[in-house]
Amino acid sequence: MDKFEWFLNMRILRDREQQKIWICQDSYITKIAKKFGLTYGLVKTPISVDIKPFDGKATNQDIYHYQEMVGSVMYAAVITRIDIAKAVNKLAKHATNPSPIHIQQIKQVIQYLFNIRFLAIEYSPLRKSESDVVVCASDASFRDNIDCISSEGYLIQLYNGPVDWKATKQRYVTTSTTKAELRVVTEAVKRFPEPNFYTSLRHIDIYHHWLHQEIQSKQLHIQWVDTKRMVADGLTKLLKGQIFVNWRKHQGLVDIAHLL
Repeated sequence: MDKFEWFLNMRILRDREQQKIWICQDSYITKIAKKFGLTYGLVKTPISVDIKPFDGKATNQDIYHYQEMVGSVMYAAVITRIDIAKAVNKLAKHATNPSPIHIQQIKQVIQYLFNIRFLAIEYSPLRKSESDVVVCASDASFRDNIDCISSEGYLIQLYNGPVDWKATKQRYVTTSTTKAELRVVTEAVKRFPEPNFYTSLRHIDIYHHWLHQEIQSKQLHIQWVDTKRMVADGLTKLLKGQIFVNWRKHQGLVDIAHLL
């Protein structure tokens, strides 16, 4: 086992014999949990209730405190902790007027992170035939927001671990589940290194024809996956309980506490 290396609050651990690399933010998570006094409680999921807008008016102190906590966990959400990406995305939308429930939930996210702070991204060898294969999963939740805009998410994996992911709202209202799904598939595919494709066009036919072109040229292979096996499912909706735990198992995250 190689010695520990650190980069931007990330612990990087390598096992040359097994050809594995782990990236973990346990030190950063411990730091923010201690800062906000949230190193207690056995929390198994980031979110336990539905997130709704606040009808009242938050105090300036609550707004500042809430934004500080959201900003702190966001760094973990975009660097290594894909498991909190959707929760942070949802909670960040209420940063200008958080309710007591929102504040309680962002605290739960921090407690959750601290409880499993040694959860790390693991990259491991693939079979020789798959050495150059990049796997991308995308999903959409049709018109699940108050403004009828669908949520979307994607996950890109290489060497059995996530290298890119996103949980967000689409930019405009779509009129069917199919169009919402097509939108996020194209958005995800555009993340691949493709220097010859640059466009700001958003019409659904452009997406359709470009995808058709890439499939015909065998640059892409698209396969339908049911919800139970969809690794991007937790990036489009807030999963709870055992459903969330089962989803997390397929994100390329492992607990490395025993390696430290």
